[in-house]
Amino acid sequence: MAPQSMLSCGLLRRAVFLLESVAAIGAATLSCFAAENTRKLDVAEIQKLADALASPNPKPILPKEKFGLGPRYQLPAGYDRKAQDRVHAAREELLAAGLAAFPYLIERFDDHAYCLTSASEATDIWHHVSVGGVCQEIVEHQIEAWGPWRNGRGIPPERGLRPSYCEKHLPDKTNAQKWWQTHKDKSLREIQIKALEWVIVEETKRAKEGDLEDAAALEHQLQELRKSKKPLSPLPFSAGGMKVLRPKDRDDDRQKTPPPFDPKIVTKKGDDAVAVKREGEKVILAVTSRSGIGKATITPAAKWPKMAVLRLHLRGLESLRISDGQTTLEASVSSHGDGAVRLNLRDGNNEKPVDAKSPYWTEVRILDAQGKPVKKLPLQDGCFELQIPSALLPGEGKTLELFWIDFYRG
Repeated sequence: MAPQSMLSCGLLRRAVFLLESVAAIGAATLSCFAAENTRKLDVAEIQKLADALASPNPKPILPKEKFGLGPRYQLPAGYDRKAQDRVHAAREELLAAGLAAFPYLIERFDDHAYCLTSASEATDIWHHVSVGGVCQEIVEHQIEAWGPWRNGRGIPPERGLRPSYCEKHLPDKTNAQKWWQTHKDKSLREIQIKALEWVIVEETKRAKEGDLEDAAALEHQLQELRKSKKPLSPLPFSAGGMKVLRPKDRDDDRQKTPPPFDPKIVTKKGDDAVAVKREGEKVILAVTSRSGIGKATITPAAKWPKMAVLRLHLRGLESLRISDGQTTLEASVSSHGDGAVRLNLRDGNNEKPVDAKSPYWTEVRILDAQGKPVKKLPLQDGCFELQIPSALLPGEGKTLELFWIDFYRG
């Protein structure tokens, strides 16, 4: 398939007006074409860097509790910080090496040796990453340099992950090696064009009004890439909202005790619970509910922190109500189709939808056990996460009420 536009004519006409609105968002990305490497690596250097991805350190000790409800991590005795810095440096150099490193990275896709420990910036959920996982990440960040997240004005609730070309065509070592045999004579720019065409086609298959802005931005980026003689610059490792564990001094070995936050919590059922963790100016409320239907009230002794994050460890979330006694935010995640999120605000007898401009808007994220975004429901071992809008946090000593239903019963 080689049309000038990967969007259908009808969709393109409807999406044209959206391009101006995303220009500011996309401008930085659209102009980020890779400069020529100042230093070419030979095969021996690439293989040496790939070998250096295997960390000589034992894995840091992660909390048994899921979703950051315990200490973040502990470093084993004898942990060598300088050695781990060399692992991270090798990862960066392999990202900069470009297409020349691909066959040696693909060869290590099934390498289960420990490389590094990573976490989501949003959730602070730490997990270990193997050499193979990092090699896949390096390849993906070069091919899919436009990033995994859909564009959208104000990050609308429907925003989610774009279709992944690498997950589809390079899911493991065997398939990646087959893919490389048919692509090894192509330039990185040519590979990026083909991958971006595939992403746009997959996006348009499921295009709705909320998807057009992203499809238009990707189409614009595709046209820019076709005009350019250079590939897009690799996606930085931090662009996906992930961070790596890189302790710099001995203070990292000590678990800092956050200020206390001891609210009175009352649940309607004995097997429902709300665990509380305070992290500076952020509090995390983790709800568990065996039946999937429950209610809780939370009354702090003092004022609420600046940020309150709610994590509901449920299999579904067809109804959630958060109320300060006067105003109620209602959220629901569809258990069918694409897991669309709906937000409504109820104030007395008045009810209206919540958009990204509202002070009551929040993003509802569906996460697996490792804190990675997923769409498939019911969840097997994950959570629904959202930041409670600050406009909804009650005053000092006031009660916040939660009510949830995982799935409606017939």
